[in-house]
Amino acid sequence: MPTLQKLQVTARQATARSSPSVLQSEFLEVVPPRKLAHTYGPPGVPPATVTYILEAISGTRITIRHVGFKSREFCTSTYLGWESLLEQLATRLAHQC
Repeated sequence: MPTLQKLQVTARQATARSSPSVLQSEFLEVVPPRKLAHTYGPPGVPPATVTYILEAISGTRITIRHVGFKSREFCTSTYLGWESLLEQLATRLAHQC
């Protein structure tokens, strides 16, 4: 069974709606090709956890579970970010088929 080495990532991001921010992430679980889980959040704040589950159906279904928000504001902004990101992914995938 493969072992998961501790891997931490620090990223700087900015969007048209926000100022630049720093986010940190640590991978918690990797089960190729079915599952990926990692922490996510700004330094100095207890992080949220994001889990991706991939299921083979007539294509691939991805289930994303993002838990551990420390405020309603962060939850709402994250929801809007996921919505935008997944719409962009759907558009790109539609152009590849």
